[in-house]
Amino acid sequence: MKILLLEDNPTDADLVGRAIKNRWPNADLHLATTLSVARSLLKEEQPFDIALIDLNLPDGNGMDLLIELRTAYNNLPVIIFTSVGSEDIAIASLKAGANNYLPKRQGYQEIIPDQIEFTLNHTIENRKHIKVLYVEDHKADVELTKNHFGRYAPYIHLNVIASGELALSELPTNSGIESDYDVLLLDFQLPGINALEIIKEIRQVRKLLIPIVIVTGQGDENIAVEALKIGADDYVTKHNNYLIHLPTVLLNAYRRRELERQKQALKQSETKFRLLADYATEWEFWIDQKGTYIYNSPTCEKICGYTHEDFVKNNNLLVEIAHTDYREMLDNHFLRLEELIYKPIEFIIICLNGNEKWISHFCRPVYDDDGNYLGQRGVNKDITEQKRAETIQSVILNISNAVQTTPDIGEFMQFVHTELGRLVDVTNFFVALYNKKANTFNLPFYKDLQEDISEFPAGKTLTSLVFKKGVSLLLNAEDVIQLEKEEGIEQIGFESKIWLGVPLKIKGKVIGVIVVQSYTNPDAYTEKDKEVLEIISHQISISIERIRHEEDLVKALDKAQESDRLKSAFLANMSHEIRTPMNGILGFAELLKEPGLNSEEQQEYIDIIGKSGARMLNIINDIVTISKIESGTMDTYNSEININEQTEFVYNLLKLDAEKKGLNIIINNGVPDKESFINTDKEKFISILSNLVKNAIKYTDQGSIEFGYVLKKNSIPDSSFNLEFYIKDTGIGISKDRQEAIFERFIQAEIVDRMAREGAGLGLTISRAYVAMLGGTIWTESEEGKGSTFYFTIPYNSDYKQKIIIENDVSADTERHIKKLKILIAEDDEISKKLISKSVETYSKETLKVSTGKEAVEVFRNNPDIDLILMDIQMPDLNGYEATREIRQFNKEVIIIAQTAFGLSEDRDKTIEAGCNNYIKKPIIKNELLALIRNYFQ
Repeated sequence: MKILLLEDNPTDADLVGRAIKNRWPNADLHLATTLSVARSLLKEEQPFDIALIDLNLPDGNGMDLLIELRTAYNNLPVIIFTSVGSEDIAIASLKAGANNYLPKRQGYQEIIPDQIEFTLNHTIENRKHIKVLYVEDHKADVELTKNHFGRYAPYIHLNVIASGELALSELPTNSGIESDYDVLLLDFQLPGINALEIIKEIRQVRKLLIPIVIVTGQGDENIAVEALKIGADDYVTKHNNYLIHLPTVLLNAYRRRELERQKQALKQSETKFRLLADYATEWEFWIDQKGTYIYNSPTCEKICGYTHEDFVKNNNLLVEIAHTDYREMLDNHFLRLEELIYKPIEFIIICLNGNEKWISHFCRPVYDDDGNYLGQRGVNKDITEQKRAETIQSVILNISNAVQTTPDIGEFMQFVHTELGRLVDVTNFFVALYNKKANTFNLPFYKDLQEDISEFPAGKTLTSLVFKKGVSLLLNAEDVIQLEKEEGIEQIGFESKIWLGVPLKIKGKVIGVIVVQSYTNPDAYTEKDKEVLEIISHQISISIERIRHEEDLVKALDKAQESDRLKSAFLANMSHEIRTPMNGILGFAELLKEPGLNSEEQQEYIDIIGKSGARMLNIINDIVTISKIESGTMDTYNSEININEQTEFVYNLLKLDAEKKGLNIIINNGVPDKESFINTDKEKFISILSNLVKNAIKYTDQGSIEFGYVLKKNSIPDSSFNLEFYIKDTGIGISKDRQEAIFERFIQAEIVDRMAREGAGLGLTISRAYVAMLGGTIWTESEEGKGSTFYFTIPYNSDYKQKIIIENDVSADTERHIKKLKILIAEDDEISKKLISKSVETYSKETLKVSTGKEAVEVFRNNPDIDLILMDIQMPDLNGYEATREIRQFNKEVIIIAQTAFGLSEDRDKTIEAGCNNYIKKPIIKNELLALIRNYFQ
């Protein structure tokens, strides 16, 4: 036997395969995990004997393949199985041409061999020739139907009649006469007597049991329902593919009537009863005129837990197991049965296991030919899932509406908690939102009988597992123990009997988890509850996103208003900070012009002008730097540096400033010189340390400044190390409510009620950004009036290599070894041109000067013996980049040093890319320029 199994769940496929091989060891089983693989297998030359098809697949729905099979391989028996045991799905599968339908209930794999055997035998029986009286006056429809049946259903014989009157003449006049036909296929639109009148004549007057199938082109549901009410067995609408399903519909109608006439024969086959229970899900019963149950179908026990014998012993059992709210209604129903209109009633029963189920009950009195009352016949149908689906839709609708109207997360979650209570046990329920910064879960809503918490660490909790995997988990106590062994899961709080967690996702990204749990009932939640929570979690996520967005807008507005206020204060401060040094530069430059100044006064004025210029340059550098940081274009340039050397540099740089204020400054290095080499961005490190030491000096009026670092091991699994720097002062201190704010932009502009301190208020902001770029953190500990200690860390990545430190001292001996150079200065600013010319005259034998890029190219072309070009970047005609590129086209060797007023970190890259050997920032410091020249000519 060759079997096709279409199943994407590896566990289910393995269990089904084992069951088949146990029954038929030599069975040729072919497994397909997707529709595309199944289609490929079906193209093989040797046909399959039977196909087992799962409905839910990764690349589509198994129903699609079923329809294709009924088009191309009409005779292949098919069993459909799915995890959703809905009667609607069962009927849809059978109408689409399935031979059998099997819900994936616990242990379903064990009965699959019986189902295969039954389906194959039943398919053979169904293919025995059946005779159909086909009433249709439309010739085209008749021809299409005959051609289709001839090709795909040769076992169905059609006798075509053009009118209802002729059809009635072909049928028996009463139920005592055997009919020549097995099924009546009746078109709704007929000349003369219509289909409804024909059905009434057959069912009510002649009382014939022949199966009747209506074919209609109108698609009117009301007409179809009316036809079914008066006795039709089924109906088919003339859509594009109706002929594909029509043979199966006829067979099913014939089979149902045969089953109805031969119910006792069904008892001969337990498999047939199981099949009927699985795809019909109906509990049929017969009651005699004395009120005694003479028949209950096997589905009775499956639905309510009570057996047929229980109902025989207690005629009133159905009323007694009904919920108390519905018992009076049921009593009235049975007492007035002969007077009632025949329509279903709905009520809740309490099953033997204590579960509640919704039942749709339909029954009617039965009479013999003489009108004598024989009893009742009816059907009880389990509509719990239908009612649940209606409740789910109602809950989802209510939550969806609340998403748009509820103002905050807490109130919304209270509403969700109430609505979910209509579906599942929410006694212990919480929503956890992940806080990445703290690696914790915050709980905007928490209801629990055992605990009361507002947050908990993510760690290796079940909630964290759902968050990380992004999939729902339904776990009993044994599952949790297994996860503790396999995943290292750690339980927090009380142990639950069952735990269900569903991820909350926004645009595919998990933001948190919704959890329900029970400490007492291990059966409190099912896979269906998980599916419901997954649907509702989407609505919760939408609401959280909306509420968060609104909260973010409010915060953004507050922040914008705060930013505007700070910027206003900053601009006022900048006006002061820029005008003050400008006043010193311009004022003392004017004083230098006065006659009669002695040398000491001249030197004093020159020193003031220099200090004022340096102060202004620092302010401009800070503004440019913070702009780069905020735009995200600030990069790091790591190199190997001696950290002790850099701290000594900062110490020597700022020692004089501290001494001028009478402060004692102390330095402590925590690592020996030979072990103090690390890879980091030198400029940013010096900027951080010098900024913090300058601040300590600025805000300390008496006492001392101490700075240094210690080596610390991180408390993380990789056992890495950090250098932790500290800058301690005895200054004015910072109040606790301002210790976070001081790292924000322009915050110095907010400092009031104290001696004015010069500065743009950007130093700490820049330092915090630089520390983050270097991979560390920064913080402060301070007490107002008693001083502050600032801390920052950077990774310690030393390889313990001994380094050779080369000093760049400017000495007369070094200078004597540099040859005299022919230098070209390209600079459009006359003052800068003069400054550079004076700065390099020590090394110059001849200096040429030009003001444009074109002139620089031309002069160099005419003077190929030029040794050095000092190229300004911003010039008319050709800028420095363009002029350099032109020179490099005909000379690759000449040394070109760019000079730029931009001073940004990427400007060096641009100059090197253009062809320059190096660059120097303006304002140009003589010693820096000479040291740079010596690198190329000494």
